[in-house]
Amino acid sequence: MVRFISRRGIPECIISDNAKTFIAGAQERTTLTTNILKAAESQRFLANNGIKWKFITQRAPWWGGFYERLVGLTKRRLKKSIGNASLTYIELLTLLTEIEAVLNSRPLTYPYTDINDGPPLTPANFLCGHRLTNLPEAFDDEEDPKYLPNQSCAKDLSKRDKHRQKMMHNFWKQWQREYLTSLREQHAGNAKAPLTGETVAKGKVVLIHDSKPRSQWKLGVIVEVHPGKYGIVRAVTLKTANGNLLSRPIEKLYPIEVSSDNIEPNTPPSGIDTGKDTEKEETRPTRAAARKAAERIKALSGLDEDF
Repeated sequence: MVRFISRRGIPECIISDNAKTFIAGAQERTTLTTNILKAAESQRFLANNGIKWKFITQRAPWWGGFYERLVGLTKRRLKKSIGNASLTYIELLTLLTEIEAVLNSRPLTYPYTDINDGPPLTPANFLCGHRLTNLPEAFDDEEDPKYLPNQSCAKDLSKRDKHRQKMMHNFWKQWQREYLTSLREQHAGNAKAPLTGETVAKGKVVLIHDSKPRSQWKLGVIVEVHPGKYGIVRAVTLKTANGNLLSRPIEKLYPIEVSSDNIEPNTPPSGIDTGKDTEKEETRPTRAAARKAAERIKALSGLDEDF
C-alpha cells in the first residue's frame, strides 16, 4: 500500500474480497492511521484523508468480477509468455511495469460525439491525467553510431533485452485476443452467439480487431449496417478517426468496456450457484405425470378453462 500511494496518490476507497489477509490488512491500516494522527504535522495529511476500505459480500465472488477478470487474464497470459524462462528481479519488474502500462492503456469508453474529436478514455487518464506510451522497441542497435558494444557483456545484455521484448510482445498478442473475447462475453453473454442488431447499431463506437502495435487501439464508428439474407447483420461500414471508411465483418468488432448496455455488475455469471433454485423451477419442463394429473383433475372438476 505504501508503494501504491507513493505512485498513485491517496485512494478514496479500496475494494477487496473477504480473504482473511485483506481483513487483517484493514485492521492493521486502522491502527496505522491512529498512529499517524499522533505523529508530526507533516504526517497528518495521510490520516486526515481517511481511506475507506470496503469488502464485497461474502459468498458473492462475482461482485468482484470487474477486477478479478483483469487479474485472471493477466496471470494466465503472463504465465504463457514467460514459460520456463528464468528472469532476474529487474527484468521481471520491467516486464510487469510494461504490462501495467498496457492494461492501463485499454480504452474504457468514448466521450465524444465525433470520432475525430479525440482519443478514447483509458484508466491512465484517471490515474495520471494522460495516456501511457512505451519506448519504441529498438532491434537495430548495431546501426546506431552511438552504440558501442565493446564490453564483454554487451551481447548478453542485448540478447536479454530482446528476449524481454519478445515476451512482452507475446503477452500483448495473447492478452489482446483474450481481452477482446471477454468484452464480447460481457456484452453478448455468449461469445459464440452472433452479435445482434441491438449490439451492432449505427452510430456506435466499437473496437476494430486489427494487427496494431501494442498499446494502440483502433476505434471506429458504425455508419452503415449490412443485413444478410435473413435480416441478421453480418457486416458494417465504419468510419475511423482519419476519415477512412472500412468494411468489416461483425466478428472483427468488439464493444468498448464501458457503455450503456453493460450487464449489471452484481449479476452473477452463469455457472455460479447463488443458493436459489427459483430460476430452475420456472424453466423446468412439466413432467408427463404432472400433465396427466392436471388433465385428470380438470376432467373430474368439470372446468372448461386451462388448469
